[in-house]
Amino acid sequence: MLAVYETIDLGLISTLSKVTPARNEPPILDLLQGNHPVFLQDPIHDETIYVYHAFGVHALQLGTLLQNLAIALRDDISNDGNESLSASLEKSGGTVVRPILSTFSVERKCSNPVVAVAIPNDVYLTYSIFILTSAMRITTLPLTLQSELQHIENLSASVIRDPVLAKSQIALPLPEAAGPPGYITLLSDPFVPPSILSRASSGLPTNPILALPPSQAPNKEFQLTPDTLRFFASTVEKFNGQIHDVTIAYRACDLRAILQKQESIRQQQKCKEMLEQIEYLRGKRQELTREKIANVQETQKVLLGRLDRILRAMMKTASPELSEHETKWFQELKRMKEDIKGSTRYDQESLVARTGLLRREFDRLLPSLKELQAKEERIKKRTAEGTTGLGFSQAFEYGERSNAERVKIGRLENDLTKLATRLDVTLGKPPPLQSPTNTK
Repeated sequence: MLAVYETIDLGLISTLSKVTPARNEPPILDLLQGNHPVFLQDPIHDETIYVYHAFGVHALQLGTLLQNLAIALRDDISNDGNESLSASLEKSGGTVVRPILSTFSVERKCSNPVVAVAIPNDVYLTYSIFILTSAMRITTLPLTLQSELQHIENLSASVIRDPVLAKSQIALPLPEAAGPPGYITLLSDPFVPPSILSRASSGLPTNPILALPPSQAPNKEFQLTPDTLRFFASTVEKFNGQIHDVTIAYRACDLRAILQKQESIRQQQKCKEMLEQIEYLRGKRQELTREKIANVQETQKVLLGRLDRILRAMMKTASPELSEHETKWFQELKRMKEDIKGSTRYDQESLVARTGLLRREFDRLLPSLKELQAKEERIKKRTAEGTTGLGFSQAFEYGERSNAERVKIGRLENDLTKLATRLDVTLGKPPPLQSPTNTK
């Protein structure tokens, strides 16, 4: 399916229709039959396309159109409906068409086609556009490089002019707090440069430049015809309109500058008030707050003491004597204390005395265990070194003896663990026992 979204009008038909042909000459609009437009993309700014044809050169700026379409598609995906997409497409602007060069002569009622257009993409050459006509006349126009930030600002300014797109582009503000606002700014809307001023930032001329061949009869007098009068009148009208737009833009920018100066003064005053309030909060107000906090803490201590006394009195009133369960619990605690500390100072059956005895026994056995471990490590080392020289029967006998020793060591560890469990003493983890390596 092929659909046409926009038809771009270069204004050629309206320009040619203003010229009146002679009696015996064909209509001027027949010149369009030999017109073959050629497109050339700007090597630096991808959104700018130049069209050169038999009547001159036009610049097509697609940046605003593409951004509007992207915003409309994003809103359509997020809203899952066609109403927002249709509204965005109806409100969005089209391609900006700007005539750069005109080769049509109103006096001679003919045109010199543009045969070539070049924009060098070389760091050693200036960013310019070179136009060559069939009369071998070259026209050079210097262009202006736009940074990425400036380019985004220009596109954003064009989007802000559209309320529907601006609503989808700008994020919603935070909900306002209850009560009157603390500060109301004079600059309710962001500043949007007038379109007449933003056009000059690209370096393209505001009015098309005439690139006509030199007259073949230089001494021939200039004849004033109705077509030339209409051409002069339309050109003067364009200049007057541009001068009027520039005057209005200057007044708007001047008023905006005055408003921003007033807003700057108001913000400075508001900042001064905020700094004074901060100094007050840091100084006198902070001391008062600390005093209040200290008084609150003292009052809280008094209230806690009073609450404790009231709670004790209520407990005595509710149950002045211990209950049966509480009595049993205190008796159990007393018995546990006697089991741990003993009935007397030299009670050998207490857990403290038994723990001391176990610790002394462990300290006594620890050196022999360490010697046994070192001896076992030496035996394992010698065994590992001499395993290659042992026979199968010797290795098997050595393995059985090692297993027997392992069983003895395991029993000793179990006895020590049971003894520590009975005495409620925590022992360190014994070193791991390595299985004997079988040699083949």
